Parts: sequence; C-alpha cells; structure tokens
Amino acid sequence: MKQQQSGFTIIELIVVIALLGILAAVALPRFIDISTDAHKATVQGTAGGFASGIALAKAQAIAQNVLAGKSMSFDGSPLFVNKNKLPTSSSSPKPSAAGCVEVWNAVLQANAPTVSTADGASFKVVYKSPVCEYKYNKDGSGNVKIEYSQQTGFVIPTLN
Repeated sequence: MKQQQSGFTIIELIVVIALLGILAAVALPRFIDISTDAHKATVQGTAGGFASGIALAKAQAIAQNVLAGKSMSFDGSPLFVNKNKLPTSSSSPKPSAAGCVEVWNAVLQANAPTVSTADGASFKVVYKSPVCEYKYNKDGSGNVKIEYSQQTGFVIPTLN
C-alpha cells in the first residue's frame, strides 16, 4: 500500500520563490527611495513657513506704514522693505544675495534650515533681481528650490 505524500513540490516552491523575487525587485526600490520624498517635504514645509513669515512682515509694514527703503523692527531685528512693503534685507535697502540670507533669517524661527551664499548650508542663495532663489543642497539634485519674488511676495517651491 502506497502512502500519499502531502506538501509542495519542488516546482511549486521554485515558482513561489521566483514570484517573491520579482515582487521584491519591483516594490523594494519604491520603499528605499523615500529619501527623495522626505527632501521634498522638507522644502515644502520650509517654503510654507517662509511664505507665512513674508506675509507677516508685509502685514506689519502695511500696519506701520513703513516707507520704501526704510526699516522696521521685525521680531527684534531690523528689516528693510521695498515699495510693495516686502522685505528685502536687514542691513541695507538695496536687494542682494546677502539680503536674501538676512530676510530668510529674519522671517524664519531659530530652527530653520541653514542658508548661505556659499556651499555647505541646507540652502544656497542666488539673487536674480527681483527673485531670491534658495537652492536646496541636501538632495544632491540641484533642482529643488524655493523662489521668493521681492516684487510680488510670492514664495514658490520647485520640487523637480
């Protein structure tokens, strides 16, 4: 009398292992590449905070009727505004890359990402009149940035 064997055959095991391998090859890169999403979320959050700070500075300049080229005290720091009541710098009424750094530091809180006109900070500033361009350095792509227009007050994150 022959006994019936129960269980999987070798072929069934090989097919299951192959399917798991294919599934892992397709799904694993999606889970590993979450750092890109984290960098984009950081830039979006920072842009939102920066836009709020710019709006608060403009509201204060309007409320205090600060004239173009004059400074006001914003959270204890001087901040120069232009004719549109938008912040341009904390040390001079003339816009510049250094002024973009000063605006960033004035409107964001102490734990904000670092910004500089040189490499090494979280964001590198490039001034292209009338836009302050804050290029994100942490993801290595060079395509992720925040733009602040000193003419319109728009803060636009680019997440390519």
